[in-house]
Amino acid sequence: MGSLPPPDPTGYTSDPRWCSTSRATSSFSGSTGSHPHFHHCLPTRMRATWWPPQTHQSQGPFSMVTPRAAVRHRGGGDFTIFVDRNNQGYIAYDAWSNSHKISIEKLTPDLLDSTGNGTSDLSPSNNEAPMVFERAGWYYLLWGPTCCFCHQGSGAVVSVSKAGPLGPWTTTSLDINPKQGWLGLGGRTIKAQNNYVFQANTTSGIEYIYTCLLYTSPSPRDS
Repeated sequence: MGSLPPPDPTGYTSDPRWCSTSRATSSFSGSTGSHPHFHHCLPTRMRATWWPPQTHQSQGPFSMVTPRAAVRHRGGGDFTIFVDRNNQGYIAYDAWSNSHKISIEKLTPDLLDSTGNGTSDLSPSNNEAPMVFERAGWYYLLWGPTCCFCHQGSGAVVSVSKAGPLGPWTTTSLDINPKQGWLGLGGRTIKAQNNYVFQANTTSGIEYIYTCLLYTSPSPRDS
């Protein structure tokens, strides 16, 4: 991540050419130039895709420049955008066509499309919500089981790489959002799903902040 800021706040938009609803998710920007944003588009027939629009201001307006991102796996699911210290961008994602396995691909220099160069599958089937960040020369990839808008939350399994976003990656036994209670029946420690990790300046130095998505209010049994 280097000196790059955390993502801008995102909202909702729609484009009748592609889908009935479209959610602006991962966004990123450098200190100068244009600001690419990737939008996740889920058409009425469940054929998900991504289309990167571009703007010269983080708040828009946006213009679509890549009608369909050239990622290797079709039916894109959850994803995150990571820009390394050398300004090289990557997309980590899962897809319907690969049974929701996490993989990472290198983006083009303008950050507006995939180069098609990427990793093999980095997780078992039925995983989503990837997050990628770098700290002290180590790269971290977090992901968890598929959990579509679930109130009980999902995991955050940690994989690490010293070489870079294209690996090789080693999956650890660490889950920073593990199940609680006997046989895990108590649900996740944080009843939410992975979203993003960003850096924050604090009185004790740089801290790495884990953020997650809480889709619904907890039920009484989750208190």
